[in-house]
Amino acid sequence: GHADLLEAAGLNGRPLDRSILLQDYDGTARGRVLLFPFSKAGTLPAAVVKLRDPARPGISLRAEWDALRWVRSRLDDSSFAATVPEPLAYRETPTAEILVLSHMDGRSAYWDQRNRFIPARRMRIHMEAAGRWLARFHRTLGIDVAVESRVSHGDFWARNLLLAPKGGNRKGPDTVVVDWEHFDKAGPAHNDLFHFPVTYAQNHPGRRYRRPSLTDAFSRAFLEQTELSRAVEAYLACYCAGTGVAPLVLEPFLRDYLRAQARSRGPEEGAAWLECLTLLDDSRSVLDRCDPSSC
Repeated sequence: GHADLLEAAGLNGRPLDRSILLQDYDGTARGRVLLFPFSKAGTLPAAVVKLRDPARPGISLRAEWDALRWVRSRLDDSSFAATVPEPLAYRETPTAEILVLSHMDGRSAYWDQRNRFIPARRMRIHMEAAGRWLARFHRTLGIDVAVESRVSHGDFWARNLLLAPKGGNRKGPDTVVVDWEHFDKAGPAHNDLFHFPVTYAQNHPGRRYRRPSLTDAFSRAFLEQTELSRAVEAYLACYCAGTGVAPLVLEPFLRDYLRAQARSRGPEEGAAWLECLTLLDDSRSVLDRCDPSSC
């Protein structure tokens, strides 16, 4: 009933001859649907269509529509703007919200983490790509994390970082970042900086390929000398090289991130975040070892 939205987005009418329909996560009440429509001859989706019932819980799709328009209007470099989805159309009716976005080519870093036989081989690739992208994002928007400037993607983690496959004749960017529904113009910028490596460590296979506890993940990523912590060093080195911020300047912001996470969780989970803060007090971290000249 809303085929004109695709026409308005420049998608030549209604390319729904073939499509992939992706239901929401199991166990969630928000009931969103993602649609990837293909034209008759297309080998890549013509767009990404997000659908939401406004009567269900969850964030309105208008939040992502507004966020992407705000961000892209401030990215003067077209090559960097191409790393962020283009908002093509939005409509709200009494029974549906519809958001049409440009399709972004690439594979989620989270997929590599969870599906590769030896995921450690891709850690440094993921980390360097994420560090360089975030540094460029902050630099382009004039954000100085060292003075706690405020702009946050809000959900900067491996699932939302897409890396393009190497080779071929592709013309798109090597790294793109999707899912901007939690974007916050007033959110601390350093939350993105530390959220990526912490959540990456939580999702990286632990000992015997079991999911690690938060404190174990934090220790392996930030405190111990491990392959994972060396990848986090590379992430921070690329970020610092791209922004000119000295690594040790960031330590108070790491502490602030841990405290903020503790405050936002329940008592039991919050205690684990505070334990990470205690571990940081008692040990040297990747910020002490980080060398921006290595990136």
